[in-house]
Amino acid sequence: MLTKKSSYYNFLSMNHILQVLYKIGLSQKESDVLLALLSVQKITVAELARQTNIPRTTIYTALQKLMKKKLILRVKVGKRELWEAVNPQRILKMKQEQVLQLKTILPDLEQLIRSIPATEKSTVVQYKGTQGLQKVYDMILEVGKGERVYTFEGGRSSEKKMTILPQEYSRFWQDAVKRKKIILESVVSEKILTVIHNASPEMLKAAQGRASITYILPDEVMNFYSDIVVFGQCVAIITPKDRVAVVITDSVTALAFRHLLKIACAMGRKMDLNAFILEVLSSKQ
Repeated sequence: MLTKKSSYYNFLSMNHILQVLYKIGLSQKESDVLLALLSVQKITVAELARQTNIPRTTIYTALQKLMKKKLILRVKVGKRELWEAVNPQRILKMKQEQVLQLKTILPDLEQLIRSIPATEKSTVVQYKGTQGLQKVYDMILEVGKGERVYTFEGGRSSEKKMTILPQEYSRFWQDAVKRKKIILESVVSEKILTVIHNASPEMLKAAQGRASITYILPDEVMNFYSDIVVFGQCVAIITPKDRVAVVITDSVTALAFRHLLKIACAMGRKMDLNAFILEVLSSKQ
């Protein structure tokens, strides 16, 4: 008999499995059907319906979608039509093959971006939602290797970013910054110290080691919800609380904000953020 504790851990394990299946593009019903098929060798639709408590019409739809994704097989045993799942190792191999295929066209996709005329007119574009914020952060990563990005981060914004942006994406972004050796010259609030203390070891490891120059200003002058980021010929005003970002593409505006941020740097107290993160990280281990 399963104890309450083992049942709880089984629930957590199954919940994690479902979350991963959702991320690779399966719906809830597809995931339920696939897991049911993995737990048996071969099964009929009627037996599958009884096992999952899913209506047959819904099961047929899920089976067709799973077949298109090559995750299941339809076999005949005598006059009976049975269904079975492919080996989980094949699922992993298929996903790896998809990644390899994507890599083969990645240079062409990047070439499409580079083909946009450099003399593009000034624009103001608003992005909304978590995906919109991630799009803006992706744009920041498009600067050249070793280029400098200027940021002016509100104290309240520093707190909100930790909960609004998925940690998986935040770690990816930090790794990309380090890989491209982007230099972050930032003006931040004293509140950033508390945010770092409360961050998980995984997030601290991701942020530690970036090329950064950091200046701190008192909380009372940085008590707002937005960030200003100057990168290339663009200025982004990002408000995580409202999941809104406005990107201004204009060289004159970018130059003006860049000089304003340099003035703010001159008023701040310089800090070795990497050393502080390393100290906090050491205290958590």
